[in-house]
Amino acid sequence: MFNSMKNKEEEKKHVQLLTIVHRITHRIISILELQKLLQATVTDIQKHLGYYNVTLLLLNKETNELGRQAMAGAYTELAPLDYHQKVGEGLIGFSAKSGKSLLVNDVKKDSRYMIGFGKAVPTRSELCVPIKLEGEVIAVLDIQEPKVNAFMKTDLKILETLGEQIAVAIKNAQWHEKLQKEIRERLQTEQALRESLEETLAQRNPSSDKKQPHHDLQYHQYGKKSSTWDRNRSHSLQHSKSNQGHWAHPSKFVQRERY
Repeated sequence: MFNSMKNKEEEKKHVQLLTIVHRITHRIISILELQKLLQATVTDIQKHLGYYNVTLLLLNKETNELGRQAMAGAYTELAPLDYHQKVGEGLIGFSAKSGKSLLVNDVKKDSRYMIGFGKAVPTRSELCVPIKLEGEVIAVLDIQEPKVNAFMKTDLKILETLGEQIAVAIKNAQWHEKLQKEIRERLQTEQALRESLEETLAQRNPSSDKKQPHHDLQYHQYGKKSSTWDRNRSHSLQHSKSNQGHWAHPSKFVQRERY
């Protein structure tokens, strides 16, 4: 009878967890910035599933280490921001190396356990789920509780399902960041080429910036021609006036008729 009640309790929790996982998945799959995605993931898991502390550690293949990338819960202030541990060390490291999940309900009885995140953490139960992308481990989702026997098999199944969705979300975010980086680099290259071309043209035509627009040039030429015409006309008029003194009025040559 006790086992029957326990099974019903697990089934009820399983249904509740599936509903929560669906909500979490729907939320994180839409986040395309990697760091925001990782933090939103651990925050939602810790908040909605009620775990004591949730951490997501990313694998650095060059150093072969797992580094804290996002954390939510009681250890946030205790664990160093740059916390990392070697692959193969501790339960987290073992999970990354083997590619298998670990559920340990009494860490003091497991020789693989090592105190992480600082000596003050009161961990007694720990659950580790490797996050895989195309068959390769890229991160580990770590859950820690301060009491013994804190986890059930249901927790493991739910978190493994969630781990698959996290991997897809990480892949999408990495692809998005790569695309954005390529766009930025292309725009920077185009800007540099544009500036180089403008500089080259300026060196070849140093007086190009002093040239007037075509319509201004026409106006200038028209004004110049008009001024020349006005000067010629003025000169002609002056010449005509100066000669008036030498011209005799026709009346002077007409003799008056005598009657």
